[in-house]
Amino acid sequence: SSQTITGNNKMITSAAFNKARSNLSSFMLRKADNVAKQIGFGYRDCDNAPGDFEALQAAYKASKQSGLALPVWNGCSDNTVYTSCGANYAFRFWHDVLHCVHGLGFTLQDEITIGLMHHAEVVAYFGPDSIEAKIIYADTVLQSEYEARHGQFPANQLEFVTNSVMYPNIFEIVYMACL
Repeated sequence: SSQTITGNNKMITSAAFNKARSNLSSFMLRKADNVAKQIGFGYRDCDNAPGDFEALQAAYKASKQSGLALPVWNGCSDNTVYTSCGANYAFRFWHDVLHCVHGLGFTLQDEITIGLMHHAEVVAYFGPDSIEAKIIYADTVLQSEYEARHGQFPANQLEFVTNSVMYPNIFEIVYMACL
């Protein structure tokens, strides 16, 4: 049976939430393919992807020059909003490209700026009131705020985003009040 939740004054069923996750996953895979075509190289998942902005810029430059895939981190991909690790890697690729193309580092403000770029494209595709838009906002902007306060991302990112979208009033109290 499908659970029904009231979120942001609209009824959101768990089935609708899961459909939105699937839609967003497909969107990310297409987006990464389009970005790869635009910039001339793709991505590959690996254990040792660049861990700071300078290393990411160097890897991006090397990929741009060689056409070889940009390494994206394959860790912590089990409990994300995406329905496959591959969709999460696709998101990370697009995210890392935005860092490099716009010269935005890993500060909270830069992460929020990039999160809002993701959000704007998802809104343009799915609509401003879509569950997909709520998911990407929570996955990028809200998780960046959480990480800035706690020094790490939520242990279960899917749970964090699910609670943000499906239980917004409780989420404000439990997760964000400590911010």
